[in-house]
Amino acid sequence: MNTFYSLLLLGLALCSASPLQAQFEIWEPTFGPHGGAVTALVTSTEGVVIAGTDRGLYRSVDSAKTWSRVSFDEYEIHVLCRDSSGQLYAGTDNGLFRSTDHGREWLSVGFSDTAILDITVQTNGMMFVAGDWGLFRKRGANDPWEKLQTEQYELRVVDAAADSVLYIADKRLVSQSRDNGDTWCPVYQRKLILSESEEDRGIVDIVSTKEGTSVAVIEGDYLGFVAQCGDTVATVLPKRIQERSQTFYRSHDGDIYVGTIFTGIRRCSNPPSSYWSFYSSGGTPVTAIVPMVDTLFYVGSNVLGVARIVVDRSQTLGTRWDHSADTMALTRGNVIRQFQGQLVLGTKEGLFVSKDRGDRWERVDRTYMDIHLIDATDSLVWYAGRDWEGAMSTIDPTAPGKYHRLDFADGVLSLKARGRYVFVGLQGKRPALSDLPFIPPGSLWRTIDNGTKWEKILKSINVNTIAAIDDATWLIGTNQGMLRSTDYGDTWSDVQDMRDTTIFDIHYSLDRTVYALQVGGFFKSSDFGLTWERIVSLNGVPSAITTNFLGRVFVEYRGQVYSSENKGRNWELFDSSLPINKWVLTVDEAHRLIAAGEYDNVWRTKQSTASVENDPGGTVTSTRLLPNYPEPATVSTQITYQLAHPEVIRLSIVDIMGREQRMLREGRVEEGIHKEEFDVAGLPSGLYFIRLVTETEMVVEPIRIENSKGS
Repeated sequence: MNTFYSLLLLGLALCSASPLQAQFEIWEPTFGPHGGAVTALVTSTEGVVIAGTDRGLYRSVDSAKTWSRVSFDEYEIHVLCRDSSGQLYAGTDNGLFRSTDHGREWLSVGFSDTAILDITVQTNGMMFVAGDWGLFRKRGANDPWEKLQTEQYELRVVDAAADSVLYIADKRLVSQSRDNGDTWCPVYQRKLILSESEEDRGIVDIVSTKEGTSVAVIEGDYLGFVAQCGDTVATVLPKRIQERSQTFYRSHDGDIYVGTIFTGIRRCSNPPSSYWSFYSSGGTPVTAIVPMVDTLFYVGSNVLGVARIVVDRSQTLGTRWDHSADTMALTRGNVIRQFQGQLVLGTKEGLFVSKDRGDRWERVDRTYMDIHLIDATDSLVWYAGRDWEGAMSTIDPTAPGKYHRLDFADGVLSLKARGRYVFVGLQGKRPALSDLPFIPPGSLWRTIDNGTKWEKILKSINVNTIAAIDDATWLIGTNQGMLRSTDYGDTWSDVQDMRDTTIFDIHYSLDRTVYALQVGGFFKSSDFGLTWERIVSLNGVPSAITTNFLGRVFVEYRGQVYSSENKGRNWELFDSSLPINKWVLTVDEAHRLIAAGEYDNVWRTKQSTASVENDPGGTVTSTRLLPNYPEPATVSTQITYQLAHPEVIRLSIVDIMGREQRMLREGRVEEGIHKEEFDVAGLPSGLYFIRLVTETEMVVEPIRIENSKGS
C-alpha cells in the first residue's frame, strides 16, 4: 500500500489484530523528526522505529522519544517496508535501498534514477516494487530483479493479499494478476466524470481483501469495491466520502481501514461490504502509520512529525465517562430514549433495551436495521427506520417481540409522542432520480388512539422536528421556519422570530425553557416558543442537546460537551474526550449524561450531573485548543486556547503540508484560558491547522478559511 500519495489524515487510530472494543486513545507527540513531512514509517524486529520524510530518513531506538538522521539527506522517501526475514527496504526518488542492521546502514540494491513508489512482499516471500518505470519482481533472496510486462507505467501502488494474487494501479487503471504477475487482467478503469470544482486525483490508493477476490479503490473523493477479473462490476465506487479518503490499511484479520483528512478512520469489517463505519478520530493530521502491538502504534504527520498512540483497553474514555455495555461495542447508536425506567436505544442493528441503566443491553427487535427516531407514550415505544422506508412500529419493551408495524406511503421524517397524542412528520413520495435534488413536500399526521386511526393535519410541509410543551401546545420545525399550536394541533401559526430558516431540533426543558437549533443559530424561549432570543455565548451551533431535571443544559459540538447552569448565558467545557462523531444525548433517571454515537459506542458519565462539582472559576487542567469562532473564518476569527501551567508557547497557523503561514503568539504565557484574534487577510481559502506548541506537548485543531480577498 502506497503512503506517498496519502496527504493528511485527521485523527488516525486503529488496531492491527483485534476487533474493535471499548478503548481509550492517548495522542502523544514525539517532537521529531522535523526534517520534512513524514511520508512513511516502519519498525524493525527489535522495535526500532524508522521514519521516512521528504528530506531524509530518521531513526529512533527509544520508542520514538528521540530521533537521529541516518541517511538520504538529499532523497525523498516514498515507502518503507520489512520483509519476512526482517530486512528493511526504503523506496526513494532515486532507487531502492536495503538495511540488514535495523536501519543503521543502507545499501543500494538497484533502480538508480527510478522513483520507487510502493513495495509489497507476498506471503510466499516474493517481493514486488512499483515505480515510474513499471513493476519489478524478485522471486527469492538470491534471485535477480525481473521487469514484469504490464500495460501500465508510472505505477502508484502494488498490493498483495492471498498467494499468487496481486493488484497494481496507476492513475487511471487497476489490474489483477493471479499468477504472481506473469499475466494481468484489467479490473477497473477510471470512469468518474469530475465537476469543475473537483480535483482530478485519479486513482489514489487500492487494497485487496484478505482473500484477494476483490479490491477497494479510492478514486478522487469516491470509495468502493471492485470485483475480481471476469466478474461483472455491478457497483463501483458507490460512496462519496466528503471528508476525502486518502489511504488504506488491511489488518491481519482482514478488516480494511481507510484514512481521511477530516474525520479520521473509517472501517469496513466485512469487506467487500459497502458500509464504512467511523472507527476513530483524533486531533492530528497523519500521513503514515505503523502498528506495533495491540496497545501501541505510531503515526507520521505533516504537522506533528511522529506521534505515538496508546490504546489502553483497561481504561474508560476520559475522566468523566464510563463505557456502557461491551455487548454494544459494534453497535452504532442513533437515538436514545427512556421508557418506564428503561433505556431504549435505536441503532443501525436494531432496537436495544437496557433495564439496568446501561450496564447490559438486549436486542428486542430487528424490524429496522437503521432506527433514527424513538419516542414513548405511557404504554408503548414508537420508532421508525431511516428515510424512505415508509413504516413505523410500536413495541412494549417489557414483552420483546410483540410489536405492531404501521405502514405509511411515505418515509417517516419526525416523531413525537405525549400522553395519548402522537405526531408524525412524513416525507413526500420518493422522487425519481431525474427529479433530484428536488424533494417533494411531505405532511404532518396525528393519532390519539395508539395508531389505529390517523388524520392528516398539515400538508405540503416537511417537518424536521416536533416538540410537545404540554398536551395542547406543540412546536414543529420545518425548512421554512417554526409553527406553533395551542389546540392539540388543530390550527397552527407562524412563530415570527423563526421565519425563513431551517429548524432541525427543538428541545423542551423541565425548567420550562425551550431550545431550538437551526442552520446558523442557537436559540431559547422562555414563553413556550412564542418569542425567541439568540444564544451568543457558545462558539457554534450544537449538534445535540439535552437537559437534566435541574434545567442544566448539555450540548455537543464537534466532539466536545459543554454545559450551562443559567439557561445558556454562560457555558463551561464539561468534557472533550469524546471522539468526533454524530452524537445524541440524554439524561437517565440517575441524572447521568448518556451519549450514543452514530458510529461509536454508548457512553455515560460516571457521576450524576446533578451532583458533579462545577468550578465557576473555570480551573484549567490540561492544554487544549478550542474550535475557532466564527467558523469558517471569513475576515477574522477568535482562537481560544487553555494552559494548565505557565508555559513558553508558539501559536501559529500552518497549511496542510505543515508549513507555517502565520505566527500568532510566541513567548511565556500564564496558565488559564487565552484568546487571540486571527486576521485571515492574504491567505487563500482552504483547510489550515492551528498549531499550539508548548514546552511539553503539541496540539492541533483544523480551521477553515473562506477568504474572497485571499491571494
